[in-house]
Amino acid sequence: MARDDTGGRPPSEDYWDGGYAEQGTGVRPVPADLPAGLVEALGDVDGRHVLDIGCGEGDLAIWLARHGASVVAVDRSSSSVEVTGRNAAMSGVGELVDPRVLAAADLDRLDSLFDLVVGRFVLETVEPFDLFVDALAGLLGADGRGVFYVNRPANPAVPFAPDRIAALKKRFDVTQRNEIVEVRRTL
Repeated sequence: MARDDTGGRPPSEDYWDGGYAEQGTGVRPVPADLPAGLVEALGDVDGRHVLDIGCGEGDLAIWLARHGASVVAVDRSSSSVEVTGRNAAMSGVGELVDPRVLAAADLDRLDSLFDLVVGRFVLETVEPFDLFVDALAGLLGADGRGVFYVNRPANPAVPFAPDRIAALKKRFDVTQRNEIVEVRRTL
């Protein structure tokens, strides 16, 4: 994987593209399971319109599609989006996964409301966070919710900043259980 020389700033598109270039952009089998806590938080996704932010290689998007969701999978890295598309096709769910190159700061460009917005390890790094929170509020349908898998709160290597939870609480009802942060629109 490419080295992160960002001095603590979020890794750039070049960083992520470099990592995928080093790994190659070939397809690979996608794990069939997700962490139990994440599966529980996601609930029944059959028939849901889902946005996967920071899709990486597509593991979460493919799992969602295998369970009946239609998924828009976005990442700022064109290489990862390419890998997501190939992995989805190889997994037999290519028609349910719509991979797109899009940075989290540009989520307001999506012209759709989603039943569910998900991401793994994105809340820790997405910048600018205030724009992300505003965009998230505009993407969730009336009964929509967000489910985010974060690094373990006790992980000293990648601490999850309490100021990010505080920023989310200004716009959403927020529940945090271990590695799961769930947000729901406030009325």
